[in-house]
Amino acid sequence: MPLSKHVVFGDYQVEDELDAADSFNYKHMDYDKWGLKNFLESWDLSDVLFIVGEEQKPVPSHKAILAASGNFPVCSSSFVINIPTVPYPLFHALLHYIYVGWTQVIPY
Repeated sequence: MPLSKHVVFGDYQVEDELDAADSFNYKHMDYDKWGLKNFLESWDLSDVLFIVGEEQKPVPSHKAILAASGNFPVCSSSFVINIPTVPYPLFHALLHYIYVGWTQVIPY
C-alpha cells in the first residue's frame, strides 16, 4: 500500500491513481532484495578494505554504513585496515550485524 494512504497532508487531497493490479503489486514486492544486506562484503561502492585474519582475507566495506553504526576509527585517509588478530568468521559476524541487524556466530 502506498505511503500516501497513511500520511495526512493537511488540506491537500491525495488522488489515488493506482488500480487494483498496482495495489496488488505493492503487497507482493520482493522486499528481501532491499536494504543494506545487498552491500555486505560487496565491492560495489566500497571505499574501505579490511585485511582480516592470518589468511589476510580482503573484505570490502562502506565507510558511511560503518560510521552510521557506531564509533569506528575509519578516517577519510585510510582505505586499507589490517586486522590480523581477528579471525574472518568473527569479523564477518560483526559486519553482518552492522549491515543486516542480526547475526549468528558459527564456531569453526
